[in-house]
Amino acid sequence: MQIKKKIFIITGLILIILSILSFSFFYKKEKAPEGLIFTQSFKDGLDPLNSEEKYINIFKKAQNLTDLPIKYPIKLPKEYKLFKVNLWRGEKTPEKIEIYYDVNNESLSEKNTKFIKKGGKSYSDHGLIVLNKDKKTILIEGTIIKPYFLENNFYLPKNQLEEKTLINGKKAILFKYNQIDESTRDIEYSYTIYLGYAKRDEKTYYYLISSNAPENTILEAANFIIKNEKER
Repeated sequence: MQIKKKIFIITGLILIILSILSFSFFYKKEKAPEGLIFTQSFKDGLDPLNSEEKYINIFKKAQNLTDLPIKYPIKLPKEYKLFKVNLWRGEKTPEKIEIYYDVNNESLSEKNTKFIKKGGKSYSDHGLIVLNKDKKTILIEGTIIKPYFLENNFYLPKNQLEEKTLINGKKAILFKYNQIDESTRDIEYSYTIYLGYAKRDEKTYYYLISSNAPENTILEAANFIIKNEKER
């Protein structure tokens, strides 16, 4: 009788432990990880013309982790290469992808990267980012955050917003931001082109290209994205 009682107690304890472990497992499984969930970088850059399959597979891997429709160019402006891809997850869902292109790795270094801030908050959260002083880096973003310059209550001088016609005949908004570099007193320019949005699973995703590169280079990158979308 004593042995049966011990077996009963031990069995009960085992069942309780298994229940706790099972609950813990499913809780962790359901709770989505947050922060940077995918990143890949290339020290010397990746040229899609020479490594097309490898280049495309990077975005396929990232796409498997997110509902956000990833848009990217298969062809790049002259001398440009892919240097980094970051996919970020928010509280419930992946909400942002950052794709960095450049002509060399130096301009992506931390010392040459700076952010415009307003009220303590980085504009990069809304698609405007000033990258590197040598005017090379191109940042392509997909995000659930609506660009601030599309808000009705956000005032911008008319000369800072322009409509541009892309190769698919659609209009894109080009936002031109300028500021004075306090160290040189030169006027620095950055551009953000708003390509539009996509809807999926009751969410709206916005697409932007931000850079200090010349306007025609940014427009070229935008048109390469559109061309790739048509061919896929």
